[in-house]
Amino acid sequence: WTEVKSGDITCWLKGTFFHENELLQGGDLARLFSSVLEDSRIDHEALKTLLLSLNGNFALALETPRYVFCAVDRVRSIPLFYAVDEDEVLFSDDANHLRDRLNPPFNEENGAEFLVTGYVTGSDTLFDGISQIQAGEYLAYDKKDGCLTTHFYHRFWHGNYFSDSEEELLDRLDEIFVRVFQRLIKSTKDRQIVVPLSGGLDSRLIVAMLKRLGVEDVICFT
Repeated sequence: WTEVKSGDITCWLKGTFFHENELLQGGDLARLFSSVLEDSRIDHEALKTLLLSLNGNFALALETPRYVFCAVDRVRSIPLFYAVDEDEVLFSDDANHLRDRLNPPFNEENGAEFLVTGYVTGSDTLFDGISQIQAGEYLAYDKKDGCLTTHFYHRFWHGNYFSDSEEELLDRLDEIFVRVFQRLIKSTKDRQIVVPLSGGLDSRLIVAMLKRLGVEDVICFT
């Protein structure tokens, strides 16, 4: 985690943040959010628009004199958990930390769901009182009145969104692949890239795109 201060806003950042396909530094991100997190109120529509404009694998927490704001990316690469106790609200990227602080009871129904699916759906966890921020969701906590709310800024609704031909869709997909791997290259910052080759399409696509975009320092293993 990286801690950044901008005026009266303190930010805790983890992961990589891209805005308009450019890699952001901590100060840049703090300034972006300071424009929509006024201390008198939160502009939720502007906040959703800003979060939708971000890309990458990240989690973040911000605190102003009045609010605490937490968010994860659209696939929840880095989990964040929260718990409301009698006189405090706790936030952490480690559910066991909250569990140790609160000693909450085990939820039998959620435990049964976990045994069947391998995870607990929604914002619930295995323990009563400990919740998780879901993919594409953010949390806002008003320290003045104790109100805690969560909001989705992205949902994975399925639909037939395009009327383009198959050739046009393939061209569009190729453009997306190029942007994705340009971000990957920027986020690795010339570090050694190691790719496990399974023989499937995913790993072959990764090494093919790295080769296409001129990355030379790649180690592959089976």
